[in-house]
Amino acid sequence: MPSFFRTVLIALLPFATAGPVARRQIDLSSLGDLSSFGDLSKLGDLSSLGDLSSLRDLSSLGDFNLGNLSSLSPGDLSKLGDLFNTGSLGTGSSKRAGLSGSTENGLSDSCKNVTVIFARGTSELGNVGTIAGPPLFEALGKQIGEDQLAVQGVEYSASISGNFVLGDPAGSKKMASLVQEAFTKCPDTHVVMSGYSQGALLVHNAAKALSSDISGKIAASVTFGDPLQKQAVQGVSSDRTKVFCHTGDAVCLMTGIITPAHLTYGQDASAAAAFIVKALGN
Repeated sequence: MPSFFRTVLIALLPFATAGPVARRQIDLSSLGDLSSFGDLSKLGDLSSLGDLSSLRDLSSLGDFNLGNLSSLSPGDLSKLGDLFNTGSLGTGSSKRAGLSGSTENGLSDSCKNVTVIFARGTSELGNVGTIAGPPLFEALGKQIGEDQLAVQGVEYSASISGNFVLGDPAGSKKMASLVQEAFTKCPDTHVVMSGYSQGALLVHNAAKALSSDISGKIAASVTFGDPLQKQAVQGVSSDRTKVFCHTGDAVCLMTGIITPAHLTYGQDASAAAAFIVKALGN
């Protein structure tokens, strides 16, 4: 469903009663004139969304005024998906705060003690995704303090084709340039390279593209669901490198098959954060 129409649906949810949308009678009289939304026929049959009853209580979002939807950019609209942890309606959490979003651009802010350069997996949302990245950032923020942490996602296509060449070339180059930018802008920051799935491939590729004096300053490398788990991250010592690969994750065996185990790396967030903290102390 296009992000605009998903946004319209979210705007209508507070007025709906609990239960599947297609099976309940909803009084929309309080919505007033909907003509400003244009043609809503493209929403189609909402029954395909399943049971939305779990979304009936949105009070936890506080005062959430969508205002004039036509003034929002596609980027603004996509952020609404972050209210739901997986980016799809009816699942996940309605939390959206701190370091839990799918897009992070910390290099545009002031320098922090630790800078994580993170590459998301294939087809994930934003520039850091939702599966491994945000849980890691939140866990690390809790351990060192969010005010000490900057997170920068790698903007790249994250398309399936990138896996066929062991990591999108443009994304790999971009990650390397972000590492260099972090050290240039903030010479005293501790840079952590991290990635999930195809993003883990970018970590390996970016490290190879860095000069030895730059890669030698990398504080830690942490990868999740890494197809190249048996390969070292060039220039980063083994005691500063951590790979998380779950039993049953076929991606870690370089098969390209997505199994349920490949989607569970959020559970390693605390362990990954603890490893980074330990590496910072070495």
